[in-house]
Amino acid sequence: MAIPAFIFTTIGLLGSAGDLRVLRSGPLAGGPRLARHLWRMSAALAIASLSFSVRLPRLLPAPLRHPIVYAMPTLLVLATMCYWLWRVRSKRSSRSIVVTARATGLTPEAV
Repeated sequence: MAIPAFIFTTIGLLGSAGDLRVLRSGPLAGGPRLARHLWRMSAALAIASLSFSVRLPRLLPAPLRHPIVYAMPTLLVLATMCYWLWRVRSKRSSRSIVVTARATGLTPEAV
């Protein structure tokens, strides 16, 4: 029971540190606000997928009972979270490229 308690404590402390930072600096807007929401929701989904993956050996048929298959739901959640955090936090997104292209008169296909 020590490892799950350590994991939940770490996630809780990271969330608390983020809350304290927001309380000190004021409300977030735009990309940082979306990134904070994305991190919190993905952390909750990762915990739920970890809880589900414990039951996978009893639910899956014999040919699919492999540790890699057990880890897939959690790994997919974490990979998706990393992708979207990178996408939200990147300075120049594809939307700004299209908006810039339209402002200069270029077509999005030319960019």
